[in-house]
This record gives sequence, structure tokens and C-alpha cells, in this order.
Amino acid sequence: MLPLQYRDSAAVEQIGERIGIVLRLDIGFATKGIMHRKYRRVKVEVSLKNPLMRGLCLEIKENTSLWIPFQYERLPSFCYYYSQIDHEEMACSTKAKNRRE
Repeated sequence: MLPLQYRDSAAVEQIGERIGIVLRLDIGFATKGIMHRKYRRVKVEVSLKNPLMRGLCLEIKENTSLWIPFQYERLPSFCYYYSQIDHEEMACSTKAKNRRE
């Protein structure tokens, strides 16, 4: 869940920029600039050379951070074991091999 103070468009865009190039923000329904949903959607262009980020730690207060998990939509074949787009997790030979050991 995204903390309330980080749901405005500027904060969400800054988070998106840590992932890649922000292409679009889902503005959605807001009152006085604050989003009422517990999540925000951002369309981001990412490099396929690097693993996808599973989330990030957001510093809420001094010495206090919160893990913000990311959910990706419409990915082609994606291996959550490696966080890579090139094969599906079910077809991952390394994961299957590690389970047998």
C-alpha cells in the first residue's frame, strides 16, 4: 500500500523515474490532489538488460522505511525467479534444478 503522502502525481512520477522512463501516469479519481486508491499506476519504459525491480524501500521518516512492492501488467514471458523477461518461471531450468537439490 502506498502511503497517502506519496500518492500525489509528483511523488508517483519520482518513484516511476527510479524504475525507468515515465511515459504516463494514471491520474484516476482525486480530491484536492490526493488519490483515494491504495495504489497508483504508472506506465514506464524499462531496459530489458537489467532485472525488473520488485519494489523499493521508501523512507517515510528518519530511520523508518517502508517496502513498496511493484506489480507489472501485460508482461510477455517473465521469470519471477530471475526477474527477467525471456522465459516463464515455469520453464526456468535453474529454478527446477534448485528445487531438486
